[in-house]
Amino acid sequence: MKSVVKDSMRVAFAVCITLASAYLAPARSEMIARSADNNNEVRITMNYKVHLTGRNDYVRLVTLVPKNISNKQKVLNVRYSPEPVRLFEENGNRYAEFLFNDPRGDIDILINADVALQRSDLSSLASAPAPKDTDCALFLKDEPYLEKNCPEVMSVARRINGKDEMDTVRKLYDYVTHALKYKGYVAEDVGAARVLCSVKAGDCSDFSDCLVALARAKNIPARTVDGFLAEYSDNNPRHTWVEIYTGGYGWVPFDPLLGSLGQVSFDRLSPEYVYLSGVRNDDVLDNYHFFACRYAGSPVKVSDSYQIVSSAIMLTKN
Repeated sequence: MKSVVKDSMRVAFAVCITLASAYLAPARSEMIARSADNNNEVRITMNYKVHLTGRNDYVRLVTLVPKNISNKQKVLNVRYSPEPVRLFEENGNRYAEFLFNDPRGDIDILINADVALQRSDLSSLASAPAPKDTDCALFLKDEPYLEKNCPEVMSVARRINGKDEMDTVRKLYDYVTHALKYKGYVAEDVGAARVLCSVKAGDCSDFSDCLVALARAKNIPARTVDGFLAEYSDNNPRHTWVEIYTGGYGWVPFDPLLGSLGQVSFDRLSPEYVYLSGVRNDDVLDNYHFFACRYAGSPVKVSDSYQIVSSAIMLTKN
C-alpha cells in the first residue's frame, strides 16, 4: 500500500489524500507461525483524523469497509462514529461516506468491524465446485501499474509456461517470489513494468502488481486485493495480495510477498486475510488505496491508522 499526497485546486475545490501510516512490513524472521485452522475472528479498528487549517464549506471522506464474501469472510458487526451519510457498493466493493458541512474544528472518524474469516486457498478450494465468474474480462486488461502489454512484461511471460493453466500460475508465482527482493515499504507506486524490468524489488503492492500483470499477459484473469492481514508485524495490518481465476478453481488467493519470505506457500494460506478491495485503480477513491477525502475551502490533512485490536482462532480444525 502506498502513501500519497495530492492537492488539485480548482477554484475553491481540492482533492487531498494522505496515507500517513506505513503498511504491512513483515520483515521479522521470527514472524508468528501461520495457523492451520480453517476459521478466525478479527476485530478491526479504522481511524481517520481530518485536520483543518481554515474554513471549509464541506469535507467528504469515503472509505472502504469490509463486506460479506462467500467462502472468505462474513461481517459480524460494524460500528461507526459518527454514522456515515450513506453506505454503498460499487466496483464490487463496499464504501462508507462521511460528509461534514461547514465543519468547525478537526474531525475524528472511527470504524470498528468484527469479521469472521474462512480459510480460502488452493488446497481448500480443490474439493469444491469452481464458481463461475462472468466478469473475468475486466481482469485481463492492461491498466496503470498492471502493464500486461508492456514488451518487457510480455517477454518475461512468454518464457514461463506450464503443462496446464494451474501449473503456469505456479511457475508465474515462483518467478515473482524468486526474482524480486523485499525492500520494505515503498512510498511510490512503481508498477509491474518498472519492477520486473529494472527495480527487481519492492513491497507487497509491487510483488502483487508483477504477478497480476504476468498472469494477464498469459491471458489468465488476475487482480490485486487490498485489505488487512490479521497476523502482522510493526502494528501495521494493511496488505496487498493477489487473486487469480482459473476454470478449475475459480478465484484463488496467493500472497507473493509472504511467499518470497517463506511465511506462506503457493497452495496454503491461513484465515488471516480481510478483503476490502479487488480494484487496482479505484475511481471511487480517486485511484488511491483505502480512502479518499475531498473538500471545498482551506487545505486539509488526513491521518489514517488501522489496527487489529483482537484476534481469536476459532475451534474448527482441519
